[in-house]
Amino acid sequence: MNGMVPNLNGQSVTIDLTNGVMVNDAMVTTADVLEDNGVVHGIDKVLVPITAATRDILITLELDYFPNPTTDVVYLRGITQGDYQVFNVNGKMVTAGVINNNNIRLDNIVSGTYILRVLNETTVNQANLSSYRKL
Repeated sequence: MNGMVPNLNGQSVTIDLTNGVMVNDAMVTTADVLEDNGVVHGIDKVLVPITAATRDILITLELDYFPNPTTDVVYLRGITQGDYQVFNVNGKMVTAGVINNNNIRLDNIVSGTYILRVLNETTVNQANLSSYRKL
């Protein structure tokens, strides 16, 4: 069955069975894995839930920033104000704050792959981000 399906947090995802099994734009790579808390399906992308702060925002744009990967600071192009959120690959928010002088300090997160989301009154900008620590 193709269509919208509600998930546990009350939001909906789009299921498409036309060419394999897709959940939004993520493909199911491993199906029906029995775990202690139920059945799990592995997908090839991270599904980030929409937070209350972004629920009513209509415009989503790609984020223009550098460097990637970063060790401590990300510099934004074309964004002077707003809030930011950083999610890990499990969809958990690991840090958030206010943009300061077109940059975001990320020296408080461990090495890894993240989703960086920047929000202001009318838009959401989002991109994948890699962070690593200097040894």
